[in-house]
Amino acid sequence: MVIDSHNHLWLIDSSDLYWLSETDRVAGGVVVRDFGIEEISQAFNTVGVDKSVLIQAWNAEEDQLYWLDTADDNEVLGAVIAFADFADPNVGLTIDKFNRYSKFRGLRVNGQDKRDPDYLNQADIRRGIKQLSLRDGLTLDLLLKHEDLMHVPRIAEENPDLPMVLDHLAKPQTSTDGYFEPWASQMEPLRDIPNLKFKISGMLTEAGPEPSAGIMRPAVQFMIENYGFERLMWGSDWPVSLLAGSYKHNFDTTMAAVGDMTEQQRDMLLGGNAALHYQIP
Repeated sequence: MVIDSHNHLWLIDSSDLYWLSETDRVAGGVVVRDFGIEEISQAFNTVGVDKSVLIQAWNAEEDQLYWLDTADDNEVLGAVIAFADFADPNVGLTIDKFNRYSKFRGLRVNGQDKRDPDYLNQADIRRGIKQLSLRDGLTLDLLLKHEDLMHVPRIAEENPDLPMVLDHLAKPQTSTDGYFEPWASQMEPLRDIPNLKFKISGMLTEAGPEPSAGIMRPAVQFMIENYGFERLMWGSDWPVSLLAGSYKHNFDTTMAAVGDMTEQQRDMLLGGNAALHYQIP
């Protein structure tokens, strides 16, 4: 079973797309339209993907409930990571509401869009993450800048049984000269967090106007050499990735950056690790 561990769906005129400015909407482009079950199934067919891990791209609670309900009725959606405000004192009640849906698997914390470099270290955010960790079978996706990584060990120490995954490898700017440091050094302390996995995802959109396997390869090979295939999972970041090319181009380029794999390594990267982490049968 091949699992895309990171993709999004939305309804352009009704989903609460907090990251899409009005200027972007007016300008249009490949992502300014609806993306639903039909569209994701067509994209998957170009590569041979079986299931999706649907990651929140919306903040409103009604969006979380809509897509959780949609996932319950569609086989292609294997798991859903939703959004809730970790700073909300009642976040536990929100998690419980989501947890009534069969494919709810956890929440994503977003430090990427926060100006405060200590966002992940704030007491109210940490209390919210603790509420997630108190509920069996749930996971935490981390959408962070590489500068935020210093706070991840504390989150792991406070929640030793909470499975976590770092989205997009904290977005190394692979098209920028000199990106490798400090990114690689900031990733190093995460090696000692056994319940943390990493998504090789969203890399084409960080690889400049002409993304290539060669541009992506140093970061990808660093992850393979330092963390091993048993801690890695592949994700497309579709449809955001359409800004850098088609679904198939994204997949082929990423696999070229990964290079040769044994059958066991391929199974782990392309589905096995995601199935275990997100409890996808």
